[in-house]
Amino acid sequence: MDKELVKELESELIIRFQDCDPFGHLNNAKYLDYFFNARADQTLLYYGWSPLKLSQEFDAHWVVTHHQISYLRPAMFGETVAVKTSLIYFDHNSITTECQMLSQEKNGLKAMIWTTLRNVSMQTGKSAPHSEKLNQLLERMIIPDTHYTPLGFNDRLEQLKTHYKTIRGEV
Repeated sequence: MDKELVKELESELIIRFQDCDPFGHLNNAKYLDYFFNARADQTLLYYGWSPLKLSQEFDAHWVVTHHQISYLRPAMFGETVAVKTSLIYFDHNSITTECQMLSQEKNGLKAMIWTTLRNVSMQTGKSAPHSEKLNQLLERMIIPDTHYTPLGFNDRLEQLKTHYKTIRGEV
């Protein structure tokens, strides 16, 4: 039997000067870079593979189709933040990941993003179904019972805000 995979990946990042606006806030466009880089670093650390390795193994690659993002509190220059990422949904040819940027203490949500990606054949450049082997891997990675719906972003955001308020003792 395959070993259990960690489903919620986590790492810390430092907000860099060149990524901030004149107020010292992380530029909104840079959140995407921080989230994508965190996910790539985490999958290498936790699972031992990179997006390039997956592309080569499955002869396909995921291409972003859309993002849903919410900015709640600024990430500041020099601040250490925690980033949690997870797979929350997949079907025959797409996946959706959730990334949360938190305070270093992991008790305050700064931003959250859902990114949906489509599986595309490296040979044809067109949408392709996941292989059975890839579906089995995704099944081991997905967060159970997320009750994902494409329109459920705001509901999930409220759920997380309440969760972190509870951690801080505000509820």
